[in-house]
Amino acid sequence: MLQRIFPLLLFSLCAFSYPLCAQEPSDSTSYVSIRGEAGVTIRKNRSPLKTTADGRLRWDLNSMQRLPQILGNADPMRYLQALPSVQTSSEYDAGLHVQGCSAGQNVLMLGEGIVYNPAHLMGIFSTFNTSHFPSMDFDPTTSPAMVNRLGGFMQMQLPTLSEINHLGGNFSLGPLAAQGTMDIPLSPKAALRLSGRQAYFNLLYSRWIQTDDADDTRYGFGDYNVTLQMEPAAGHSLTLNAYYGRDRLKVMGQHDRLPSSLHWENWLGELSWRYASQNAVWRQAFTAQGYASHLQLHLFDSHLSLPAHIRTFRYKASADLYARWNVGVDAQCHDVLPQSPQVVSPYSQSATPQSKQQAWETAAYVLYHYISPQARFELHPAFRVTLFHTTEHHSRYALSPFLSAIWHVAPLHSVTLKGGLQHQFLHQVGFTSLGLPTEFWFSSTQQQPPQRAYNATLIYKGSTKDGAWNFTAELYWKKLYHQVEYADNVLNLFTEQYSLADALLQGHGMNYGLGLQLIRRLGSVTGWMSYSWGRSLRKFCIDGVSSRYPSNYERRHEANLMLSYQPQPRLSLSLTGLIASGTPFTAPEGFYLVNGYVVSQYGRHNGCRLPVYWRFDAAIDYRLRSRKRLQQSLNFSLYNVFGTNNTVFYRLRFRDESFAYRPVSFLKYPLPSFSYHIKF
Repeated sequence: MLQRIFPLLLFSLCAFSYPLCAQEPSDSTSYVSIRGEAGVTIRKNRSPLKTTADGRLRWDLNSMQRLPQILGNADPMRYLQALPSVQTSSEYDAGLHVQGCSAGQNVLMLGEGIVYNPAHLMGIFSTFNTSHFPSMDFDPTTSPAMVNRLGGFMQMQLPTLSEINHLGGNFSLGPLAAQGTMDIPLSPKAALRLSGRQAYFNLLYSRWIQTDDADDTRYGFGDYNVTLQMEPAAGHSLTLNAYYGRDRLKVMGQHDRLPSSLHWENWLGELSWRYASQNAVWRQAFTAQGYASHLQLHLFDSHLSLPAHIRTFRYKASADLYARWNVGVDAQCHDVLPQSPQVVSPYSQSATPQSKQQAWETAAYVLYHYISPQARFELHPAFRVTLFHTTEHHSRYALSPFLSAIWHVAPLHSVTLKGGLQHQFLHQVGFTSLGLPTEFWFSSTQQQPPQRAYNATLIYKGSTKDGAWNFTAELYWKKLYHQVEYADNVLNLFTEQYSLADALLQGHGMNYGLGLQLIRRLGSVTGWMSYSWGRSLRKFCIDGVSSRYPSNYERRHEANLMLSYQPQPRLSLSLTGLIASGTPFTAPEGFYLVNGYVVSQYGRHNGCRLPVYWRFDAAIDYRLRSRKRLQQSLNFSLYNVFGTNNTVFYRLRFRDESFAYRPVSFLKYPLPSFSYHIKF
């Protein structure tokens, strides 16, 4: 054990102590000759994190391959979990919880298209072809100019025509999947980028997803992107973008007691136009996006089929006027099928199909940007008005005001206060958040009002004079109304008449917390440390009793570490770490045998917590010698370096004629992976 720990401790010690050394690392300096008379030493900013003009955090995705990878894949969604305002639950949790909100309250966009379920199986696999996108934007609060959501905002930026400037490619080969991206300039005014990835997970790693009751588990996924950029005339640009992702999971269980087939898919298409004149920028976008899932479950002699889908067709037009105004309209048509169970058994056949829901969401918004003459103060008020209408002749209006005020205390220090009222008309619930097709969407109805939230955030940002160090402190508060949780389980679908309304709990909630982050941007050692303290409380009526309890994904304390050390230009060492308090769960107080079946009697809802969670990952990235435009690199990653046996949840385990309530762990051994990258 000591032999495994010592090299990592040595690396960590070097990483932390290196900024204190007097000698400037050679990687962070370059010598520039000015007419042969003078030399200038410039310190390079190697940090992948930058802040955009509108306050979003922008992540350079070209740096992904140097970070620790899981089975040869670098997932930008997973690295977002290291930010102070973002929390996750475990390896099994496929979602991001931004400022205490659920994963279904976030929005993730590819260009102007929305991805409804941005996760593959169990959330440990990358959802996107990272090399297809140059950068990713993140904001813990969704802007009124985007969509109606209560949580965070993430957008994968599409490549521009200038970024597809030569015929080239970017390919990687790992133990999980092969991925490739091709840039094809078609003319001086048109270019094409194609990306694809196909998994062959079962060849080497199928045993990692085996369960106790399964004889064989087979899983595969694929992701495909295409982006066409054109500039037909001066000032005009046209974008065609499409994405398709699919997952297939088959489980062969003992005595047909386990799921036999699960598959789900994401797709979107976008046609957008942009025109830039002297005083305005005009945009229009048509998008179509959707998500569909289908689960088939065998339990003894019974068979359950559980389809669900959501499709959205959207038109958005906006204009940036005189660098101060942003106005737009947003029209969406939703076609939603909540999970619709059908049970077939030798004795009966029952179906409780859910009616398809159709809804229209029409909105108009306006944003204004004011900067004082001395540039000491900035005000960014925004307002969105939405009309939501369903086929049940049910209509609702929503007014969403928002204000962001920035005070530049000093040239390198600022304080931001922002807050407002947010609404959400589409809801996501399900049995789990494991990246399985057991989660589904449904629309607001007369019985289920739209969700809304009052929010306020106070942010301080500061940096040193040379820009080497940055510090951020964030306080947030959210009051949530008309929240929903799924109270049913999959076994009830076999024995009871299913009703979506009866399976939902409705209530309110409150999120509040603190986030701290210290970033190192310059030098051969870059990265950050962050700490989050947060509460995510819910108040629901359970069994006729009003109860207040923490949400399933609340982590009161979470500390993250992400470091990158480049001792020489072609070698990079990376380390990521996470230490967090356990998430809540509901523990049973007793078990009973009734007609041969085990019946559990549960205690207080979410009254217990899992043990403390901690994990460290490491990676070594080595770039081979380049030849002209040919670049090659090798990446070796080790997931869960110390082999931490983290408890993910508790379950009943049956052995012969006995059973016990015991913890379940996942990926409890160090998981190595090796990948080869080539770019030309």
